[in-house]
Amino acid sequence: MQIEFNKTLGEFIMLATSNQSPRNQLLRALPPDEYLELLPNLKPVKMPLGTTLYRVGEPIKHVYFPEDAIISTVTYFEDGASIETGITGNEGVIGISAALSNSETPREMTVQAAGDGWEMTTENFQDAFEQGGTLQHLVLRYVYAFFEQVAQSGACINRHSVNKRLARWLLMCQDRAGGDKLFITQDFIAQMLGVNRPSVTVSAIELKEAGLLSYSRGVIKILDRKGLEHAACECYESIKKIYDQYLSLLELRRLSERMERTQWRLAAEMKRRGKIVDETHRGIQNLQQALNNVRNPPVRIRICTKCRRSCDSRNTPRLFEEYFGKTFAAEFMPVVCTTCASK
Repeated sequence: MQIEFNKTLGEFIMLATSNQSPRNQLLRALPPDEYLELLPNLKPVKMPLGTTLYRVGEPIKHVYFPEDAIISTVTYFEDGASIETGITGNEGVIGISAALSNSETPREMTVQAAGDGWEMTTENFQDAFEQGGTLQHLVLRYVYAFFEQVAQSGACINRHSVNKRLARWLLMCQDRAGGDKLFITQDFIAQMLGVNRPSVTVSAIELKEAGLLSYSRGVIKILDRKGLEHAACECYESIKKIYDQYLSLLELRRLSERMERTQWRLAAEMKRRGKIVDETHRGIQNLQQALNNVRNPPVRIRICTKCRRSCDSRNTPRLFEEYFGKTFAAEFMPVVCTTCASK
């Protein structure tokens, strides 16, 4: 089990530094093992502007995890009118009805800002969801945040002016676009807000004259974010609060995963160093044992048989005290020193 975990962690670190690392925040918050289980079933896809991902009543064959695309959930009426009831960016997943075992989509979902994303078959998504891991927990938290957005947006339609709703909608789009430029036409905005184009034009002009944004050929640029927040209705702050809580959960999950990986690396490093210390101690012990097993060659000491003094190799008498305090094996060789021999 330890070997399998080490391999999984190494693969995840490699993926985190490659082009396969997801920018979708929900996927990024998954533990390495869960993400790697999903990865073979995730297919990168392009999401062109205006693409309809789901139509009302059609079966949900795939779910999508947007990277930088923005998806609108649109409700159509019998007279042909439409209005946006929800918006999703890289914080969530498209096709959440599949998580609730609903095989058909109740709303149309259209790409309002082109970008990239990940595609997964409904069957694979449901299998992963039903395992009850972190994916299920995060998806359910996202479902709660999305439903709160839908509920607040529905109340906003009947309560606030087009100016305030437009400011709120632009802020929500910017939160998911990650930049100050939005490539959106007035016709599309009118469709999303459920109003006619002249109403959007008048509101956009008022926001432009207030210095909050600029508009030219389908490109809206946010010039004054704080001012636009002040111009928006209270619904923006209510929705943002819910999503901030959800995004904070995702960030906590990512921090938790990083801490667990750091702790694992520290534990592995401590284990490696402990192994080195143990091997060093064993080497020292083996060396000491080897040294203890080696017999030192005996020291030959020449002793004069007459005067009993020690002699050097030439049988010249010398002081025996030079051997004091030393431990060694000795062999005594009887000789006659030069002094005694001359007498």
